[in-house]
Amino acid sequence: MNKVGNSAGQCAVCLGALEEECNDGFPYYLLPTFIRKILGYNPVLTLKPCSHKFHLTCASQWLNESSRCPLGRRLITGSDCPTLLSINPQQVLFNSIENNRIEDVQELLLTGLTPEQLPRTDRCKPLTMASRTGRWEIAVELFRAGWTTDDNIALYNLGMVYCEGEVVERDWAKARLCYRKAADQGDAPAQTRLGWMYQFGQGVKEDFTTALLWYLMAANKGYASAQENLGWMYQNGDGVEQDYTEALYWFRKAANQRDAWAERNLGLMYEKGLGVKQDYTKALSWYLKTADQGNGPAQNSLGWMYEHGLGVEEDFAVAMSWYHKAANQGYAPAQRHLGRIYSADRQACTEALFWYHKAADQGNAAAQYDLGRMYQKGWGVKQDYGNALIWYLMAASRGFAKAERNLGNMYEKGQGVKQDYAEALAWYLRAAVQGDFEAKSSLGHLYLAECLLKLATPASCLQPRRCLDLLTQSLVSGLPGRLSEDSARSENCEKLRIKISASEENSGAI
Repeated sequence: MNKVGNSAGQCAVCLGALEEECNDGFPYYLLPTFIRKILGYNPVLTLKPCSHKFHLTCASQWLNESSRCPLGRRLITGSDCPTLLSINPQQVLFNSIENNRIEDVQELLLTGLTPEQLPRTDRCKPLTMASRTGRWEIAVELFRAGWTTDDNIALYNLGMVYCEGEVVERDWAKARLCYRKAADQGDAPAQTRLGWMYQFGQGVKEDFTTALLWYLMAANKGYASAQENLGWMYQNGDGVEQDYTEALYWFRKAANQRDAWAERNLGLMYEKGLGVKQDYTKALSWYLKTADQGNGPAQNSLGWMYEHGLGVEEDFAVAMSWYHKAANQGYAPAQRHLGRIYSADRQACTEALFWYHKAADQGNAAAQYDLGRMYQKGWGVKQDYGNALIWYLMAASRGFAKAERNLGNMYEKGQGVKQDYAEALAWYLRAAVQGDFEAKSSLGHLYLAECLLKLATPASCLQPRRCLDLLTQSLVSGLPGRLSEDSARSENCEKLRIKISASEENSGAI
């Protein structure tokens, strides 16, 4: 019903003429329409305190829809309009929740409406109704005002609202409060969410033991998500001794309920041979089950298996199809794979850059490294050492060894930065300690360039002994073509050993 007017002597709702006042307290609006027509009676209703006047039937219909004066927009309750006997705070509250009118609820709460003013059996209904029907802002308002509920679904939903932080600012404490109340009543989903919070330290100190206990409570009730999480903890040895057999047990229980992540994890265990004999055929079977449910990681794994012919005949077209399905869901590793494949064709570098950026923007270190390499080499883009440096630094901050090695290369050659052998050495060392073979070789090359003898001192930020160990490895097993004479290797190693020993003696280092 729409508000259309406010002329004197005229009903603001229907624009009809106003007749006599309705002041006898009889609820005429309850009479059937045909009786009112027979009586020809449509009295005038005056709303308090605004004193706006309307036909009784018009006001009744309007207030049943909006609970506010059609002119002043003030919230109307029974005390404002005694003639409308059905108008009371409880009815207004339920109508406001049903129609998702948060302003009405806020105004009611400001008038001092509390759960105690409702019948005991109705006190939990408003919050339950708001939470179960997705009226999240209203549910939060009621929860803040002290309204409660014993409904597990409502409590779980409200906990999710506080966890996700989209409707209101994220509040781990309130989320945990809601989950805990439902969990104490035996609600398996809430018990699982509590386990998740303790496993990943969301609003609480990370505690694998407590997480395991909550997962077990829910898993023993047959809740698939809890069973899958238990399997994950046993697979990774989080809070328990690593046990692939136990992990398989829980994954299978969850997979029997078509839990997508359990199916994916079973596929992974068969693919890698974790606790079972490696079996690509079974891995493929499990991946297909969960991929059909839209699981991105499983779709990505299928792409890898079809690309490399693992348990299935190699089929590049099918592999690309699975990669695209996972990538279109935002799964970064699949996006990086697409970038890798497209970058192999210099004519498809634009497509490669698109997918690399998609993955890199999500923090995928491998994609960040790949972008750095494209900018450093000028593959499909204008060569840009500045951009290369930025992407390498992003990947290196995540411990990606190849990016650390390439940063060392850029500092050694002065590409996009001032040539700095000390900085180059530091990056090469970081990559070398992770086992990067080319970084070890670059250390040897840097030494033979007569740079290390000036740098390998205890006063530097480097560790001379560690440097010597890595250099010895690189000089003995350097890349073909980098070092050609064994005698030169031995001689230079000995020079460095003497240099380091002398420096340590002078500094008192052990």
